[in-house]
Amino acid sequence: MKNKLINRINLFEISLEITLILLPIIFIYLFFSFQENLVYNTDEGLQLMRAFLLQKGYPLYESIWSDQPPVYTWLLSIWTQVFGKTLARGRELTLLFSFLLLWSFRRIILFYFDRLTSIFALISLLFSQYYMQLSVSVMLAIPSLSLSVFSLFLVINSTCLNRSKKIFLMISGILLGLAIQVKFWVIVLIPVFVIYLIINGEFSLRKIDGTKLLKNCSSLGIWLLGLITSIGLIIW
Repeated sequence: MKNKLINRINLFEISLEITLILLPIIFIYLFFSFQENLVYNTDEGLQLMRAFLLQKGYPLYESIWSDQPPVYTWLLSIWTQVFGKTLARGRELTLLFSFLLLWSFRRIILFYFDRLTSIFALISLLFSQYYMQLSVSVMLAIPSLSLSVFSLFLVINSTCLNRSKKIFLMISGILLGLAIQVKFWVIVLIPVFVIYLIINGEFSLRKIDGTKLLKNCSSLGIWLLGLITSIGLIIW
């Protein structure tokens, strides 16, 4: 009887989680235009042209001018090659990243606050200036932020729940490396990760002794290994 009750509670939690994220995504999809005749920003055309030229075999940075890292161009090129070479398909890719960002953001809030607070935080992010428009624009902001926030979620998850800590930390580092290779500006988040891993989620330095500090530095090393490996492979 107790197990059935727990299963029902878990099912309710999962259903609520999916509903809270899917509703705003569906709203954005229905409210904002995915048609070719409406351009939210001229950068959309630049991103798509780079992706289409890459598909035709032109090398990035040699024959294709770009002042941005390569990961998003590669991903957009593969995505449009598979699902269709249209503006709408590119915008749907950004919307998927927005889904990941909203989910990760709410999960991070839930680590420290209650469910109601997480819902208010989600609504605040959703209705912040330009968020919805950026969620349907073929641009770099939402993809880079979503990978960064998901990376932070994995780090917090590893420190709070202590589940498969090493693999979570490695994946987190890799994802932040990818986020940096989508748009360089998220590199400013590296100190946030470093400080959090050193204190291991303990916001009182008095709770950290020498043994804990050494262990925390070991966790930081694993995370940095993932980060450097991710960036290194792409640059190489």
